[in-house]
Amino acid sequence: MRYSVERGRKVLRSLRREMLRPPLLPIALLSVLSAASTAASPVLWRWPLLLMALCPRMLFLALAAKGTSLGTFLLVGTVRLCIGDPFHFAAGRLYGVAALNKGGAGWFRRKLVFLQRGQRRLSPLIVAVRPTGNWLAWAGANGACSRRTAVADITGTVVYCCLIYAGSQAWQWHLPWS
Repeated sequence: MRYSVERGRKVLRSLRREMLRPPLLPIALLSVLSAASTAASPVLWRWPLLLMALCPRMLFLALAAKGTSLGTFLLVGTVRLCIGDPFHFAAGRLYGVAALNKGGAGWFRRKLVFLQRGQRRLSPLIVAVRPTGNWLAWAGANGACSRRTAVADITGTVVYCCLIYAGSQAWQWHLPWS
């Protein structure tokens, strides 16, 4: 019993040390904020823009798009969706490809092995098509140009927000506050 308690303490200490490394703490804080706002969504549904700013899930984005102007939606949505991206990129730079190969789903690992051939050239294109934390960490781990990746990330996020806004405007649904 003592051995497992000692070992558990060591694991907790090493986890605490790893979580305090610069790129991981903001990612963890954003995750906690998103989880808390998702839990509070039954209360916050009357303020969809605030809900979108706290937790950018697809449903909350669509709710906010229906009741706001395109400019406001793009500003809040792009900022919130991109706020954690530099930290994912930095985590990829810090931990490298080996850390990405250990974690995640099997399909993600298979894609990594396939894509590592043309990694530096493909990274901005992949980030523009799918600007998520996994792909930004992959781009950082493979040594992609940070400026090109940032431009691709912002461009992809703006296009993503525009598609959500257009889809929400085209869908004929009635919201109580609109």
